Amino acid sequence: MPLIVPYTFRTAGKGTPLTRLDENFAAIASYINVRTAIVGPLASRPAAGHAGALYIASDQHFAWYLDDGATWHAVGGMGMAGAITVNPATLNVRLFGADAGTDGQKVLTGQAGTAPTTSPPDVAQLWIDDKQRQNGAANWTTRAESDGVRPMDPTLFGAVGLVSGFASVSGTGEQTIGSWTLAGQTLIARALEVALRFDVNVPAARTLTLRVKLGPGPTTLASVGVALPILTLGSGLVTVQIEAITAAIQRAAIQHVVVVPAPTSLTLATTDGALDATLDLPLTISAQWSGTGATLNAYTLTVRLI
Repeated sequence: MPLIVPYTFRTAGKGTPLTRLDENFAAIASYINVRTAIVGPLASRPAAGHAGALYIASDQHFAWYLDDGATWHAVGGMGMAGAITVNPATLNVRLFGADAGTDGQKVLTGQAGTAPTTSPPDVAQLWIDDKQRQNGAANWTTRAESDGVRPMDPTLFGAVGLVSGFASVSGTGEQTIGSWTLAGQTLIARALEVALRFDVNVPAARTLTLRVKLGPGPTTLASVGVALPILTLGSGLVTVQIEAITAAIQRAAIQHVVVVPAPTSLTLATTDGALDATLDLPLTISAQWSGTGATLNAYTLTVRLI
């Protein structure tokens, strides 16, 4: 409803009562006062009926509500107690006060939140969390309606050694070359790829066995046996894919086994897992020689979602 001033004075004659000025001022004050933004708890918000009025709910992170004359409508979000702010100089959009790094412009930033534990129907959720609970690995994280929880960066874990490798195996005992905990809900409706790049020195014919294990126990999902002749230097790449058939069934496939020079023979074996992927699952990659004298140097090991 527009502002209406009851009296005009342009054509008013002598004897016009001054009380009309008071009535004009009262009409203006009444119109403005009911439309002035009011701050208070939501329960104290007055009934709707004054189009254009604003109410700011102090107990809802200062959310804004607009009166259309009949109903209050939630219109606030930007700037709600600093929940979403924009730096006018850099145009960085900051969620919950998180600031961009040096020289960042037009950057969307966010701070770590608390992960949701349920998946409402027709809802996808996005927040920031340490990737696979690794300190210093803040990452945008999603939870799908299917309950799968995973970081937007598909590489979950990794190890790199540039000169002599990050791990060396030379004895006959089984040795772990990579071990992490796969967070619950990660391996649901997705597949996991484990890739190992290595060099070997084999002064006498030996068999190298590589294993990928998952879960408590653990379950050996994939085993690669590489029979090697005498080699001064050989290079290899092994890639294993673990597919989530369901949240409780995992199936491994050995995708690549490449060794140069060529091995004498390969022995490949896979086993289905029956692990509850809604829970945390230990993931281990190991290596073992059939005899002494040979050496494996692991150079890169990556675990990523595909």
